[in-house]
Amino acid sequence: MKVNLIKRLRRLKRQLKIIAMVLACTVFMYKHSLTARSRDLVVHLDSRSLFENQLFQSEIMEKSTMKETLFYFNESLNIENNTPEYNQERAYQGKVSYQNELSQTKSVNCTLWEPYPDDLIATFPSRIKLNPSRFLYPGFYGGPNNQIMGLLQSIYVAIRLNRTLVVPRFSTHQYTFGKVEAVPAFQRINIRRLCSFVSCISIEQFRKTCRGKMDVIFKAKEVTIQNVEKYERDTEMNILQKFDNDGTDKLKLSQTAQSALLTYPDSSYVISRDHWLPSNEDDIRAVYNTTASCALHALSYRSVEIMEKRKIAFPLLRNASNIHKIPDDVLYSAVIDSVHLPPCVTAAAENYVNAIIGNREYVALHWRYNEEDWFKPCQRPERKPVCEALKKITPQDVAHAIVNNLPPLQNNVKLRGPLPVYIAAPPSLKAFKLEIFSHVERLNPSLEAVSVDLEEYFKKTGLVQCWQKSDWVSHDDVISLIEMEIVRMSSYFFYSIRSSWSANIRPLRWEWKDGNTDKLFEASIYDLITNAKSGLTSLV
Repeated sequence: MKVNLIKRLRRLKRQLKIIAMVLACTVFMYKHSLTARSRDLVVHLDSRSLFENQLFQSEIMEKSTMKETLFYFNESLNIENNTPEYNQERAYQGKVSYQNELSQTKSVNCTLWEPYPDDLIATFPSRIKLNPSRFLYPGFYGGPNNQIMGLLQSIYVAIRLNRTLVVPRFSTHQYTFGKVEAVPAFQRINIRRLCSFVSCISIEQFRKTCRGKMDVIFKAKEVTIQNVEKYERDTEMNILQKFDNDGTDKLKLSQTAQSALLTYPDSSYVISRDHWLPSNEDDIRAVYNTTASCALHALSYRSVEIMEKRKIAFPLLRNASNIHKIPDDVLYSAVIDSVHLPPCVTAAAENYVNAIIGNREYVALHWRYNEEDWFKPCQRPERKPVCEALKKITPQDVAHAIVNNLPPLQNNVKLRGPLPVYIAAPPSLKAFKLEIFSHVERLNPSLEAVSVDLEEYFKKTGLVQCWQKSDWVSHDDVISLIEMEIVRMSSYFFYSIRSSWSANIRPLRWEWKDGNTDKLFEASIYDLITNAKSGLTSLV
């Protein structure tokens, strides 16, 4: 019997060795096929500029878990290749300590942070092909995330009007940067992703085609000379068009924006502060009814009354061939899906999460409410009650709301060790944030504060030199964008109401579950706190 047992053990040992060899070969072949595929893709792009080859190759190597990099050169959208890149495909190999990450830092590849060549913008094969002889330039106002919301509206209007989109310039936040300064598009969005969705041209191409001047203004809000002068500086084009009268130059656009320049809509429409324009294609074409080629979409923010389907950003299906028959909310979901943060920002966020959090789910809180910025419009009647309630909220209130409203975690197979909690907040609220951390860990020892400072981490790893060398306009903007991506990748999100920062993240947070799209956990931190104080049931 003992001899038989030994024989069986030896046989089992041999079988295990064979299985191990087969697995090793499988892994090797899989890695080899990925490398070959990446190499083939890069070779396929030989006709493009040297910069584009370097950029594309760098994205493949640095973001190998993202199918996005393999997706954009397809002729049509591929749902399978466009699932949320990080929620499903993060394959971290355990938690790496902060010290080990720093000690292993090598020379930093800054290719992804470099300026994006204008001559590449019109070269991508777009899913939605728009009229190449009519154009729409999005003119923004407000902070960075209001500008993103404005871009979404302009993309939708451009599609419904069949006008090629001009990739616009953005601007700094006056409150955080101290002044309004132009920001190139590559520092705010993933240009390849946008222009693979809808027909685009650069500002330079737009200026050349339109011979240096605009033909018409499409008003999304009431426009002033100061607004339009900013768009003139951004595009280096003539919009106001001076004319000679009694020996003096006068502007065709007055201070009150009663324009003698060609503008739409006409006086029969009432332009209100929010959502005055229906999303129906016929209505949009009736409002902006002109064949003029070169159009400015001025103050494009919260004018079209539309929401994304199921509050999820989702690409168009392969069989969606007739753009006119696509429901408005479905199209707007695809528009939101086309606007992601720059690839360098996504890679930086993943680098931080990989090093500091590791292969664990985590909680993210966005606390937006700083005195020097958010509270400035608190004199508006509709905002005053919320402002007064927010001023009474303490860090302890916030910590209780997080601890008491997380879903049950005991059956979560992805959870390994303490559940990390990341807090994104303006720099002036650092003390408030640290106090929240203290209360969270005291109330629930199974929660762990992610306390490694983002700026300090990127200084020590050397990545900060990338955006400095490439002359990124605002350091604060970079940090804020990276934080947005860190929050987007979280499994549990407590968001801030009345914040475009939070609002722009929420539609991008979903996952595939049992063959369907499923929203990841999210809850309004304000509502949770106010409901708890008033004795109401939680919104979760």
